[in-house]
Amino acid sequence: MSTLVGIGRRKFVSVSALADILKDLKEHGLPDAISRSSIKRARDSEFDSYVIPGYGAVVRPINSGTDENGDPCMFWLADSRACLYYMIKECPKLERFIQQRLLEHPCSPGSPWNIIIYNDEISPGNQLLHHNRRKSQAFYYSFMEFGAEALSSEFLWFTVSVARSDEVSEIRGLSFGTFSTDLMLSFESWSTEGFVCGSIIIWAKVTILVCDEAALKATLDVKGASGNLPCFKCRNVLSRQAFAKSTPRCGMVSITEINPNKLHRHTDESLRKNAEYLHEIAPPIMKVGQFKAQQIALGLNYNPTGVLLSKLNFKAITGTCYDPQHVYLVNGIWNAEVGQLLLVLKKNMKIKLSAISIFFHTFDWPSTTKTGKTIFDDRSDRSVSEKESSKHPSFSCSASDALGSFALLQEFLMLQVFGVAQSKNDRIMMAACASFFALCRVITLATMVPRGGISAAMLMEAIIKHMQLHKAAYGDCHWVPKFHYALHLPEQLEQWGLLIFCFTHERKHKEVKRYIQGRQNTSTTFEKNILQDVLHMQMLALREDFPYPRGTQLLSPRSVASQVADFLRTNFPGCTEFRRSVDAKATNFVTCHIGDVVYFKWDDRMAVGRINLLCSVDGECMACVQVWVRMPQNNMFGVQGEDYFVLLTDIVDTCVYRINRSIAYVVPPRGFVVCDLKE
Repeated sequence: MSTLVGIGRRKFVSVSALADILKDLKEHGLPDAISRSSIKRARDSEFDSYVIPGYGAVVRPINSGTDENGDPCMFWLADSRACLYYMIKECPKLERFIQQRLLEHPCSPGSPWNIIIYNDEISPGNQLLHHNRRKSQAFYYSFMEFGAEALSSEFLWFTVSVARSDEVSEIRGLSFGTFSTDLMLSFESWSTEGFVCGSIIIWAKVTILVCDEAALKATLDVKGASGNLPCFKCRNVLSRQAFAKSTPRCGMVSITEINPNKLHRHTDESLRKNAEYLHEIAPPIMKVGQFKAQQIALGLNYNPTGVLLSKLNFKAITGTCYDPQHVYLVNGIWNAEVGQLLLVLKKNMKIKLSAISIFFHTFDWPSTTKTGKTIFDDRSDRSVSEKESSKHPSFSCSASDALGSFALLQEFLMLQVFGVAQSKNDRIMMAACASFFALCRVITLATMVPRGGISAAMLMEAIIKHMQLHKAAYGDCHWVPKFHYALHLPEQLEQWGLLIFCFTHERKHKEVKRYIQGRQNTSTTFEKNILQDVLHMQMLALREDFPYPRGTQLLSPRSVASQVADFLRTNFPGCTEFRRSVDAKATNFVTCHIGDVVYFKWDDRMAVGRINLLCSVDGECMACVQVWVRMPQNNMFGVQGEDYFVLLTDIVDTCVYRINRSIAYVVPPRGFVVCDLKE
């Protein structure tokens, strides 16, 4: 038996992983020590010797608060400046990328870059554990000036800390707020001393905080959704229960209010003054019971070592962003809407989930985006809600499944429900459909913001229109704070020019979970070792091309076969260099595959066709597309068209479709809708 046949078979290793290991051994040789303990010791001490002059150790301890005994609580920190210095020196492609961003967005002490902080809790392993000792708090950062395309790559977000929740909770007082403050204060040197690495000079300041509502509540020490003032950005918005009890109301409004003109916004100064007021009257100045009532009235939790009272002077109102993903797609507005919609479909139209599932499976999906196709599979109709009389029916699914399925669910309603409801004059069903159509428009606009052309006014108009139709269809008895939070998204778009969705950070969590789940020993070096593993893998990724936005390109191009080369020479006489690929990027946001059906710009109109070939001709990326013939019926096409070459840059998006004999029904993609809006 040859060595290559038998190697690695005693222990399971995938063939691709084994090939990479053998490649590394061929390039670097066999190490002196190969035992399991030797590997562990080497990995656990990997960054011990990395001390950057002027910035210190890449991975270093940091104290945050004190425990009940008065002893400082110690955690591990990936120093932001030392870590970035290390990454730049190890990754030439990162260096070139940052240099390019500095050319486009110069910075100075008076005009610094904007640092974005993201934090969230990661729950690895069994989610049903009574107590998960490995549950951890993760903090990442990046720069707004990297741009929307780069911020959608998890490898261009840098890990600051991964601390076990049990350890953070041992900090005396409001532990997470104190811990967050100390981590954010670790970035102060970016604005006071700057960052220098070769020709790269960066001045920056923490200006943006983005995370889900629960993390915002803990980070800023606000009452959050469960408080009488569920939105810390508005000083006059009360929860439903608090509004019902308030007399007189003196300008206060309910969480169900959708008129932006009736919302009285906090300013950065007013919120900080409220926190300072609590500090001035804190016990023993005021009695504990009265002080607690003051906190409830202001919607704040008093934390003398928290963000609002720190010397960081973080602008919490203008700098804090609600995450659109969590507002709409993670137990959010979309889930609540679909829960209500499915109940109405069942009651008024006798439509079960299985019927929607069958409809979904009649369609073919793009090769790279099949998420959402099975969203209604293997579910009982009771899975929508435990009781149909529930005030808060909700449909549970992942955010990516919701994003991938909303457009096709809209088509189901248009093709099989809305017309029937009109013929029966079923106003309840028609109102439910209208509300869902309006919601689809909001999600389309919000997710298409990075492609440009979506204004804050356009988004606000769509959000208010949906809420009006939603109230008309279902009332507001099930209204939750996330409906209100959506009204702040256009403000964030106006302020920063983009919306930061946390899909990227969920992918980042998977990288962190990968190492947390493999470690059972939660000793004092647990966090340090996790940080080292994450940083090492990020460094390897940043040496490659894929983390960086490169626009139109073939993915893994290769030489063409002789028959294909002859075909290309016939169509492009005089050209000599031909490459082909199975996958390609039309833009930084659209990846297409051979066999996909796409919308594309053709002359002065939009056309639809199937990709038969992806190639580059003397460096110009193209697709050979069988152009389908548009039928008089809406979204219907004949599939017996001619083949034409189109530029990859003209492809707008991939499509979901189904073919019946020689006629195809094509669901217009989100990108097409946005192009239509621009025109």
